[in-house]
Amino acid sequence: MNVEQIYKDSQALLQGHFKLSSGNHSEFYLQSAKVLEDPKTAKLLAEALADQIRQSGIKVDAICSPALGGLIAGFALATALDVRFIFAERVDGKMSIRRGFEVKEGENYIICEDIITTAGSALEAAEQVTKDGGNVVAFAALANRGFCTRVGKNEEPKENCKLPKGTKLFALDDFTFEMYDPKDCPLCKEGKSEAYKPGSRGN
Repeated sequence: MNVEQIYKDSQALLQGHFKLSSGNHSEFYLQSAKVLEDPKTAKLLAEALADQIRQSGIKVDAICSPALGGLIAGFALATALDVRFIFAERVDGKMSIRRGFEVKEGENYIICEDIITTAGSALEAAEQVTKDGGNVVAFAALANRGFCTRVGKNEEPKENCKLPKGTKLFALDDFTFEMYDPKDCPLCKEGKSEAYKPGSRGN
């Protein structure tokens, strides 16, 4: 499966001058919502991710995703694995599991995102699952930005990967793009464009 081509065909691999959530700048941006708006594509990707997880032999009882970005990917993965799906959301800036969702003592959870960058939000969701008595057995994402090491790769994770060493991360592909501190951004120095975060211009 050529995941990069699927992103390109869905116009979800954007090229321009982008401001990332970290505050850094990049010439490329992944917008998974454009991929997941097509249910057939979402199902195809989730089934491929589920196959990786099944082959690992990990027992999974439920999927938990941090809102908002992980919701569709997480639900699609839960459907593919035929397990429960819940989500965590920010309340006053802190990740919380609410809406009547129950984490049962001893249940095995995978935390699923659409894209894993440093895995900060995914870890916050995992902490809530653990606090409520669940076991987080792995993390998963459609796309990995290359800071954390996914299953099947032997590279060392980058310093800004927040996942504990030895954590299992399942992902379909790595998307490794150059990122720049704003003061060192070559795109800014060219002076031809201003960095923006997709969504801030209505897209």
